[in-house]
Amino acid sequence: MNRLIGFLAIFLLLSRSAFTAPSCSTVNQGLVPCLGFIKSNTDQPSASCCSGTKAISDEAKTQGDRQAICKCLKKALAIAGTYDKNRIPQIPKSCGVSISLPPIDSSTDCSTAITEYIF
Repeated sequence: MNRLIGFLAIFLLLSRSAFTAPSCSTVNQGLVPCLGFIKSNTDQPSASCCSGTKAISDEAKTQGDRQAICKCLKKALAIAGTYDKNRIPQIPKSCGVSISLPPIDSSTDCSTAITEYIF
């Protein structure tokens, strides 16, 4: 019985990351290279933007994860200055990543926007 409890405790500790949404620092770090594109400074997302988008899409396992990513992006974009929210959905398409990102701005409700977009 003690072995079972010990095994369960170790399993929960090791799998803890599987139950937590990606952190905002992870999301921001992955998608900061995309700022030039969404601010209309470049015609195409950079290679580092694409690799960050791919990494974030790999983190978007559940709807809760996707909503957390949306909220992180919403916070980060609030201080990013002027940008074109309609360029956000273009990032995965341009990068060949099979996710869909909603156009995110200060009025985006991540709890409903994410149900319309499949990551």
